[in-house]
Amino acid sequence: MARGAPLALTFETGDGRPTKILAKRVVLAMPQSALAKLAPHTPLADDTRFVDDLSTVYAIPLFHLLLAYERPWWEELGIEFGRSATDLPIQACFYFGTDPPAPGSRDPNRRSLAMIGYSSAETISFWDGYLRPLRDAGDPVPREPPAAMAREVTRQLSMLHGIAVPEPYWARLIDWRGEPFGGASHRWAVGARSWEVIPRMREPLPGLGLHVCGEAWSDCQGWVEGGLRSSERVFQDKLGMRPPEWLAADPYLGP
Repeated sequence: MARGAPLALTFETGDGRPTKILAKRVVLAMPQSALAKLAPHTPLADDTRFVDDLSTVYAIPLFHLLLAYERPWWEELGIEFGRSATDLPIQACFYFGTDPPAPGSRDPNRRSLAMIGYSSAETISFWDGYLRPLRDAGDPVPREPPAAMAREVTRQLSMLHGIAVPEPYWARLIDWRGEPFGGASHRWAVGARSWEVIPRMREPLPGLGLHVCGEAWSDCQGWVEGGLRSSERVFQDKLGMRPPEWLAADPYLGP
């Protein structure tokens, strides 16, 4: 494809028919797994350096489990917010607290939310027996966790806090290892020169009008901030866009 020529994108619509769109600029804010599957169908596949850069990051296998309770039971332990960590397979519990009642309301609602997450590669195998049926069910979307898994989580929460933790009245789980994500976040591989790869990803093939950004290709992997900073660099450096008014003057946006 000639430099400066429009890029042709083919999308599959809801009825399964392909739709082609021409664009002068294309920004791919994509995780490593999805980008690797797309690359063979683009001019990027013929660029050795891009192929090498693609392997400089790898996905982290995590799942997130949101649990809703009738009351913030952790307040009995003097905990208002934050997280608790453990070497049990749940690894961490995050306390999201309780919404205050509406002004003038007499509703004694104390419903609260907690999250179990960041179960890393060392412990993900413990949960695989529960998670595999959810992954086999299709795309990674929030689903109700199996009852046996919910009971095991409650048992471990009780051990972590030293009290009888109540059963949640609502729970939703998502396993980020499914496609197109490949994982919940990313890490740089050993020996990767991230400060060199990140700028190259902003324009892998100079003059083609194709740009790559996102959390995977940032110096703040694992956080939304990484994706925002990486995207803003593309908008300003490659698309010539002005920064938003709310952005601080001369902010650090990564290499």
